[in-house]
Amino acid sequence: IFAILLYLYIIISSFFVYVIFCGKTSWHEGGIIEKIYDNLAGCCQGCCNLVLCGMIKEDDTPLEERNFMVRCFSRVKTYVTEEPNPLLQIVYLTLIHTNAAYFFYKVFFSLNYGTSVSYLHAPAILLLYIASQVFFGLASFANPGIVTLENRDSFDVYAYNLAYSQNECVTCKFKKPARSKHCTYMGACVAKYDHYCPWINNTVGEYNYRYFHGFLISNWVLYFYGVYLICCYLLQFIVENNLLTARFRGLNGEVVQGSFGLIFQFMLTHHIWLFAQVFFGIAMAFMLLFFWGYHFYSLALQNTTTSESFKMQELDADYDALSQNIHAYDATIARFKKRDTHRHIGEQLEQLKAYVKSKQPRPNLAAFYSRGWKRNLMDVLYPPSIYEKSKFK
Repeated sequence: IFAILLYLYIIISSFFVYVIFCGKTSWHEGGIIEKIYDNLAGCCQGCCNLVLCGMIKEDDTPLEERNFMVRCFSRVKTYVTEEPNPLLQIVYLTLIHTNAAYFFYKVFFSLNYGTSVSYLHAPAILLLYIASQVFFGLASFANPGIVTLENRDSFDVYAYNLAYSQNECVTCKFKKPARSKHCTYMGACVAKYDHYCPWINNTVGEYNYRYFHGFLISNWVLYFYGVYLICCYLLQFIVENNLLTARFRGLNGEVVQGSFGLIFQFMLTHHIWLFAQVFFGIAMAFMLLFFWGYHFYSLALQNTTTSESFKMQELDADYDALSQNIHAYDATIARFKKRDTHRHIGEQLEQLKAYVKSKQPRPNLAAFYSRGWKRNLMDVLYPPSIYEKSKFK
């Protein structure tokens, strides 16, 4: 029964972790996963409101105290959901270091190097663990490519297109380079903006995208490697204690020959936390592997970004709408062009309207900046604004 409950816990918790991480991605847009994510977010909001209402009793709590508690609740909510904060960094560091501490205590110093596993595994897992933390630090604290009035020209290496028009950032007050975007979390424009990642509390942009890849790769490899070494230790324990030929006493006192089920139950009883680490490590490894695979195959190899992939979806939808009705966005264009903060959107829709009106084929913006997978990968490792200035013009 305990093993069944453990399996159910691992499956359900892994599912909810997946929903939290991937519920709002384009993969599940309009699907059941996105609906579950929205319901979870609504439940969390409702629970917070219930807690606040329970703390505030209109009959007993003075008005000034009620207002103070509401302001505090709103401030905490804003800080957690709308401002850069180190909360998920702390969660990540807590998870990886507590798991690492137990792994080194229980497995690393107990493995028989040279007999059960090779001597090379000891320095390899140590170097991989250090590398994961180095890349975490680099991705978290490296400059993502913040654009300022002084260095703006150094980032002007990409051509403009339908997705990027020559418009001025209403906050930074200068013409944004192509592929840059103003990040509300950073309060600045970021070159080749990809996304803001709360796990590193930093924006992922042109300068630190390579470190972000290193962070993902080192972590999913570390989890897989750790699971492998834990399994080696468990197998070593089985062999050293002759469990394959051992006889076990049942609940009724009967002595029976060991079977796979009995050995598994015995191991689960004596090494429950190691089994928990195995299931947790497998879940984290596959989740990080799939996330890195998306960034590597769908973005890096195509020389595009997460932000641009969403822009392309929006442009495709607008292209379809204008193809059916060329005047579908006339009112929207006129309204946006009257507002400074949205003028660039109106101009973009106007350009797309002219594009559709001239009966040109659907724009393939996904391949606009691609120069072949080898050069695209080189652009990740060596940002164009650093080592080459005019190749995209």
